Amino acid sequence: MAYRMITATPLHVYAEMTASPFYHQSSSSAQFANGTVTSQAMAPTAAAVSSTEAARALEQVRNSDSEVPAEAQQTVERAIQQLWQRLQANPNYLMNKDEFALFNYARSRYTAGNDAVVAQRAVARYWDSHTNQDGAS
Repeated sequence: MAYRMITATPLHVYAEMTASPFYHQSSSSAQFANGTVTSQAMAPTAAAVSSTEAARALEQVRNSDSEVPAEAQQTVERAIQQLWQRLQANPNYLMNKDEFALFNYARSRYTAGNDAVVAQRAVARYWDSHTNQDGAS
């Protein structure tokens, strides 16, 4: 089981670190070759969802006429949580097209308080980046 370190490390980087031969885990703690130690008391984290995996799962969820496949729904939920964590951790994070589609699917969750501010700014950054790329005003 992998454990999340309390740092500003993006989840995809953390997943790569735990796959590293320099990462060692015992039953009570996890240790990197550089001496960084994490406690088993830390909450376990799910494996990072790839952009391709998230896009495929989102398509299944959106296009399902009947019951949504549980695995696809779980993948979408994990991807949303991981994206939201990135947006909260980095106020300048710029979503790509697939991340924006995922976020747009879950946007109604982030309508109150600070969540609304983070969500509005993230959406504005996305659209501003496309306006600047396209040369439109």
